[in-house]
Amino acid sequence: MKGRDVMVDLQEWLGYDRVYNVNPVGRSGGLALFWKSSVNIDFLHVDKNLLDVQVQFGALNFFVSCVYGAPLVKNRAMVWEKISRLGVGRKEQWCMFGDFNDILNNEEKLGGPQIGDSVFKPFGDMIHCCDMAELPSNGNMFTRGGMRYETWVQSRLDHCFGNTEWFRYFPASNQNFFDTRRSDHKLVLVKLMESQQSYRGSFRFDKKFLFKEDVENEVKLAWRRKNNGDGNGVFDRLRRVRKSLSKWKRNNPLTRVTRLSK
Repeated sequence: MKGRDVMVDLQEWLGYDRVYNVNPVGRSGGLALFWKSSVNIDFLHVDKNLLDVQVQFGALNFFVSCVYGAPLVKNRAMVWEKISRLGVGRKEQWCMFGDFNDILNNEEKLGGPQIGDSVFKPFGDMIHCCDMAELPSNGNMFTRGGMRYETWVQSRLDHCFGNTEWFRYFPASNQNFFDTRRSDHKLVLVKLMESQQSYRGSFRFDKKFLFKEDVENEVKLAWRRKNNGDGNGVFDRLRRVRKSLSKWKRNNPLTRVTRLSK
């Protein structure tokens, strides 16, 4: 019950109307889905590794799968088989994202010994069976770091994939990876965009912000402020923070050029 209470508190803080969560097993896993009342969600499959839903948002209708890959290698094949069965009969627009706890090849890993290609096959076969391709990304794609084999290893465990129909409806959809301070995984933000033009105009957080004392206060004020006509959901708050930081940056250049006079 405690996990549910935490999710409800988080739902209210983020400004969402509904929440559905699957509690973690021990300290591993756990899935949660938040949504607005204007969005209709139909849960098709629910277990500790998969939330599979159909989403109706205005005229849009699509499928979303939230995935937590099995931490133990011996259990992953069952999860991939379950998702593959969905993919066999699903031709409509569909994306899947989450912590897959698996990689597709050695290029998705930094550090540690090389892994044989046979280890990647079950995960790769599932992606192929479901007609999936990775969304374009920005940021450091190695989303998980930790000590293994007595060395520091970084892996790309968090992904967002879309099938052919998904890219037809959302051709400029993309994912952005952000550093976090309180997790061994990076934050992944997936955007559904209708044009490449809006993608080129996206806001980029400058790490130099972290060293400016008044930036934290600027973020807090923007997060709490509610303008006329604005919502109070997480994307409304992020939009206000982005505008506030953009304005702050214009008035406080992060890189100053000092002219020396003789």
